Amino acid sequence: MKLLFAEDDPDVSRSVTALLTRSHYSVDPVYNGNDALTYLTDGDYDACIMDIMMPGMNGDEVVRKARAAGSQVPVIMLTAMGEVEDRINGLDAGADDYLAKPFDGGELLARIRALLRRHESYSPDIVTYGDLTLNRSTFALSCHEKSVSLSSEF
Repeated sequence: MKLLFAEDDPDVSRSVTALLTRSHYSVDPVYNGNDALTYLTDGDYDACIMDIMMPGMNGDEVVRKARAAGSQVPVIMLTAMGEVEDRINGLDAGADDYLAKPFDGGELLARIRALLRRHESYSPDIVTYGDLTLNRSTFALSCHEKSVSLSSEF
Protein backbone atom coordinates (compact mmCIF):
# COMPACT_ATOMS: atom_id res chain seq x y z
CA MET A 1 0.00 0.00 0.00
CA LYS A 2 1.32 3.39 -1.01
CA LEU A 3 0.67 6.43 1.21
CA LEU A 4 1.29 10.14 0.78
CA PHE A 5 2.25 11.91 4.00
CA ALA A 6 2.09 15.72 3.99
CA GLU A 7 3.70 17.24 7.10
CA ASP A 8 5.93 20.31 7.36
CA ASP A 9 7.55 19.42 10.71
CA PRO A 10 10.66 17.33 9.85
CA ASP A 11 10.69 15.50 13.21
CA VAL A 12 7.02 14.50 12.97
CA SER A 13 7.51 13.53 9.33
CA ARG A 14 10.49 11.28 10.13
CA SER A 15 8.79 9.56 13.07
CA VAL A 16 5.45 8.95 11.34
CA THR A 17 7.19 7.85 8.12
CA ALA A 18 9.25 5.36 10.19
CA LEU A 19 6.08 4.06 11.89
CA LEU A 20 4.31 3.61 8.55
CA THR A 21 7.35 2.00 6.92
CA ARG A 22 7.72 -0.47 9.83
CA SER A 23 4.05 -1.30 9.26
CA HIS A 24 4.84 -2.25 5.65
CA TYR A 25 3.50 0.85 3.91
CA SER A 26 5.39 2.61 1.15
CA VAL A 27 5.46 6.33 2.08
CA ASP A 28 6.14 9.46 0.06
CA PRO A 29 6.66 12.37 2.48
CA VAL A 30 6.10 15.95 1.30
CA TYR A 31 6.66 19.09 3.34
CA ASN A 32 4.35 21.79 1.95
CA GLY A 33 0.84 22.18 0.60
CA ASN A 34 1.85 22.86 -3.00
CA ASP A 35 3.78 19.60 -3.26
CA ALA A 36 0.99 17.77 -1.44
CA LEU A 37 -1.54 18.88 -4.06
CA THR A 38 0.75 17.91 -6.94
CA TYR A 39 1.52 14.47 -5.51
CA LEU A 40 -2.09 13.83 -4.50
CA THR A 41 -3.53 14.68 -7.90
CA ASP A 42 -0.72 13.20 -10.03
CA GLY A 43 0.31 10.21 -7.94
CA ASP A 44 -1.12 6.76 -7.47
CA TYR A 45 -1.82 6.55 -3.73
CA ASP A 46 -3.99 4.25 -1.68
CA ALA A 47 -4.42 6.94 0.99
CA CYS A 48 -3.08 10.29 2.17
CA ILE A 49 -2.29 11.62 5.64
CA MET A 50 -2.50 15.42 5.60
CA ASP A 51 -1.45 18.11 8.06
CA ILE A 52 -3.41 21.36 7.96
CA MET A 53 -0.87 24.04 8.87
CA MET A 54 1.71 23.84 6.07
CA PRO A 55 3.56 26.44 4.00
CA GLY A 56 2.35 27.20 0.49
CA MET A 57 -1.21 25.94 0.95
CA ASN A 58 -3.01 24.62 4.02
CA GLY A 59 -4.23 21.04 4.15
CA ASP A 60 -7.93 21.93 3.96
CA GLU A 61 -7.28 23.82 0.73
CA VAL A 62 -5.19 20.95 -0.67
CA VAL A 63 -7.98 18.45 -0.04
CA ARG A 64 -10.64 20.79 -1.43
CA LYS A 65 -8.64 21.35 -4.64
CA ALA A 66 -7.80 17.65 -5.01
CA ARG A 67 -11.47 16.71 -4.69
CA ALA A 68 -12.42 19.40 -7.23
CA ALA A 69 -9.84 17.88 -9.59
CA GLY A 70 -11.51 14.47 -9.20
CA SER A 71 -9.19 12.79 -6.70
CA GLN A 72 -10.87 9.99 -4.78
CA VAL A 73 -7.80 9.15 -2.66
CA PRO A 74 -8.94 8.70 0.95
CA VAL A 75 -7.51 11.39 3.27
CA ILE A 76 -6.92 11.43 7.01
CA MET A 77 -6.25 14.86 8.46
CA LEU A 78 -3.52 14.59 11.12
CA THR A 79 -3.14 17.97 12.76
CA ALA A 80 -2.69 19.93 15.97
CA MET A 81 -5.90 21.79 15.12
CA GLY A 82 -8.31 19.65 17.12
CA GLU A 83 -11.23 21.95 17.92
CA VAL A 84 -14.69 20.89 16.75
CA GLU A 85 -14.80 23.69 14.16
CA ASP A 86 -11.40 22.58 12.78
CA ARG A 87 -12.62 18.99 12.44
CA ILE A 88 -15.81 20.15 10.72
CA ASN A 89 -13.81 22.29 8.28
CA GLY A 90 -11.46 19.40 7.45
CA LEU A 91 -14.25 16.91 6.88
CA ASP A 92 -16.27 19.44 4.85
CA ALA A 93 -13.17 20.12 2.73
CA GLY A 94 -13.27 16.46 1.69
CA ALA A 95 -11.24 14.56 4.28
CA ASP A 96 -12.49 11.08 5.16
CA ASP A 97 -11.21 11.05 8.73
CA TYR A 98 -9.62 13.44 11.23
CA LEU A 99 -7.11 12.73 14.00
CA ALA A 100 -5.77 15.45 16.30
CA LYS A 101 -2.17 15.63 17.57
CA PRO A 102 -0.90 14.38 19.90
CA PHE A 103 -2.04 10.96 18.74
CA ASP A 104 -1.30 7.32 19.42
CA GLY A 105 0.55 5.53 16.60
CA GLY A 106 -1.63 2.46 17.02
CA GLU A 107 -4.77 4.54 16.55
CA LEU A 108 -3.35 6.13 13.38
CA LEU A 109 -2.55 2.68 11.97
CA ALA A 110 -6.05 1.41 12.87
CA ARG A 111 -7.64 4.42 11.16
CA ILE A 112 -5.53 3.82 8.04
CA ARG A 113 -6.59 0.17 7.94
CA ALA A 114 -10.26 1.13 8.37
CA LEU A 115 -9.99 3.80 5.67
CA LEU A 116 -8.37 1.36 3.24
CA ARG A 117 -11.05 -1.27 3.92
CA ARG A 118 -13.81 1.21 3.11
CA HIS A 119 -12.03 2.52 0.04
CA GLU A 120 -11.49 -0.95 -1.45
CA SER A 121 -15.25 -1.41 -1.69
CA TYR A 122 -15.82 2.09 -3.10
CA SER A 123 -16.95 2.19 -6.70
CA PRO A 124 -17.45 5.65 -8.24
CA ASP A 125 -20.59 6.45 -10.22
CA ILE A 126 -18.57 8.32 -12.85
CA VAL A 127 -15.92 6.29 -14.69
CA THR A 128 -13.64 8.02 -17.19
CA TYR A 129 -11.28 6.54 -19.77
CA GLY A 130 -9.67 9.02 -22.14
CA ASP A 131 -12.47 11.08 -23.71
CA LEU A 132 -15.20 8.63 -22.63
CA THR A 133 -17.26 9.09 -19.48
CA LEU A 134 -19.74 6.56 -18.14
CA ASN A 135 -22.24 7.52 -15.45
CA ARG A 136 -23.01 4.17 -13.85
CA SER A 137 -26.09 5.44 -12.02
CA THR A 138 -27.82 6.91 -15.12
CA PHE A 139 -26.17 4.63 -17.72
CA ALA A 140 -25.19 7.65 -19.83
CA LEU A 141 -22.08 7.28 -21.98
CA SER A 142 -20.52 10.59 -23.07
CA CYS A 143 -17.74 11.62 -25.39
CA HIS A 144 -16.98 15.32 -25.84
CA GLU A 145 -20.37 17.04 -26.23
CA LYS A 146 -22.33 13.90 -27.23
CA SER A 147 -24.12 11.51 -24.92
CA VAL A 148 -26.04 8.28 -25.37
CA SER A 149 -28.21 6.43 -22.87
CA LEU A 150 -27.31 2.75 -22.45
CA SER A 151 -29.55 -0.02 -21.28
CA SER A 152 -29.18 -0.90 -17.61
CA GLU A 153 -28.82 -4.52 -18.70
CA PHE A 154 -25.33 -4.67 -20.16
